[in-house]
Amino acid sequence: MNLIKITHLGDIMFDYDFSKIKEKYCNQKNVYDFSECFENLKKLLNHSDYVIANLETPVTENKDAITKEQYSFSAPYEFVEAIKNCGINCVSTANNHCLDRGINGLKDTINCLDKIGLEHTGTYLSSKNKQLLIEDIKGVKIGILAYTYGTNAFDNKVYLKRKQRRMVDLLQNQEEYISKANPFYWFLTHRQNGFVARLYKKFYYKFHPENIGKMSHEKVNFSRFRKKTLKKDIKALKRKSDIVVAFIHVGEQLRSQPSTYTLKTTNFIKQMGVDVVIANHEHVVHGSCYEKNQQVTTYSIGNCFSSMGVLYGPFDLWAEYSVAVHTYFDVENKKIQKVSFSVLK
Repeated sequence: MNLIKITHLGDIMFDYDFSKIKEKYCNQKNVYDFSECFENLKKLLNHSDYVIANLETPVTENKDAITKEQYSFSAPYEFVEAIKNCGINCVSTANNHCLDRGINGLKDTINCLDKIGLEHTGTYLSSKNKQLLIEDIKGVKIGILAYTYGTNAFDNKVYLKRKQRRMVDLLQNQEEYISKANPFYWFLTHRQNGFVARLYKKFYYKFHPENIGKMSHEKVNFSRFRKKTLKKDIKALKRKSDIVVAFIHVGEQLRSQPSTYTLKTTNFIKQMGVDVVIANHEHVVHGSCYEKNQQVTTYSIGNCFSSMGVLYGPFDLWAEYSVAVHTYFDVENKKIQKVSFSVLK
C-alpha cells in the first residue's frame, strides 16, 4: 500500500520568556541562528511527506520590532528560516497573535514567508489577495485552511476595517467588535468605544449565557458573515481537493478539558466534511476523535515550541508537553488508513 504521511504540529510561538534569551542565538554579525532549537524535531520530521504547524507570531526583518512585551509577539526573520529548515512545509498564520504588530506586521510576516518559500494560509496581504491553498503530494491534492476565533483586538485595538475583513480568516467577529455596517449603530457610536459600543460590551456581550465569567479574549462573538465565509471555503476546497485539512485556533487557555465553543466549532467543521480538524490554542493537550478510515479531530495538541506556561506554575507540567499528530492516507483511494502521534517536550 502506497501511503503519504502528513504531520500536524501545535503552536510555534516566539514569546516573551524565550525572547529574553535570544542573544544566545545571535552571532557577531548580528544574525540569528535558531537551528539548535529545532534540531531534535528535524529528526522526527524527516519521515513525513508534508508537515503543517501553527506559526503564532508575526515575523519581521526589523530587529528593533521583535518581542519585548509579555503578550505581544514578533520574531526575527531567521526564526522562520529555522522552522522551514527543520522540515516544516506549511504554517497557519490565523491565530490570536497575527495582528500583534498591526496590519503592517501581518504583511511583513507574509512577505518573510514568501521570501523563504514557506507555504502559509489564514492571513492575506489584502482582501482581494486571498487564495485557497492546495498542495499536491504524490498526486494527492491536499486542501489546507486556517481560521482563528480572534486577534486579541480587545488588547491591541487593531480592528479590521470593512475593506480589510478578509485579510484574516476569522470564525467570528473580532473581540468586542461592534458592526458599523448598521447605520443606527454608526450614528450613535462613530468609533469602537462609542456609547452603544460600551453598552454592548457591558451588557449583551458580557452577560450572554456563553460569556458569563469569561475574560474578554475567551468570550464568544457572533457573525453570519464569518460563518458563511468558512462554509464557502470548505466547499471550494472539497470541490478541488482529495483531502481537506483545517487548522482551527479556538478555545480557552490552560483548561483541563476542551471548551464548549471548541467542541461546537470542531463538530460544525467536521459535519461540513473536513477530513482532518486540528484545533489548538489552549497550550495543553486534550483529546481527539477518530474512527477507522473516517475523520480525525483534535481539540488541542499543545505548544510545539513555546515557553508559555512552562516556566511557571501551576500549569507547567501540562504545558510542557505537546503531540505531533501523524495521518496516513492511501494514495489510491485518498482515505485515512491510520493515525499515530509522537510526544514532544
